[in-house]
Amino acid sequence: MTDQEKDLLIQLLTKFTSLTPEERANDKSLMKAKVDVEKTVGSDLLDAKIDDGNDGFPTVMTIAQMAEFLQIGISKAYEMSHWRGFPAVHIGRQVRVPKKALLEWLAQQKQREQSNKPQLKVIGKKVR
Repeated sequence: MTDQEKDLLIQLLTKFTSLTPEERANDKSLMKAKVDVEKTVGSDLLDAKIDDGNDGFPTVMTIAQMAEFLQIGISKAYEMSHWRGFPAVHIGRQVRVPKKALLEWLAQQKQREQSNKPQLKVIGKKVR
């Protein structure tokens, strides 16, 4: 586990558990807490790395990072985080958006939009 991954894990675990400074320093305690939290939030969120691509955005984004990623305003990003079906994780008053889930959600929205477009059909050609 790299230092960067360890820092992210500590940040996520402290949201869900009460780790002492000694436990944070102990890799064994971190892994035990990780297993406990995985049961609650799922392993996909915790196994995420800080940055999984070359786009410079973290795997689990804040609302401000999501707004920048989507190139929208922060108010709209907060509004979206409360939409039904939007892949936001609310942790107390904080909101996180897994990048992979966001990209999947966007693809679903695109498919839904395309399926709702009326198909134009040529019924007959006008004869002159």
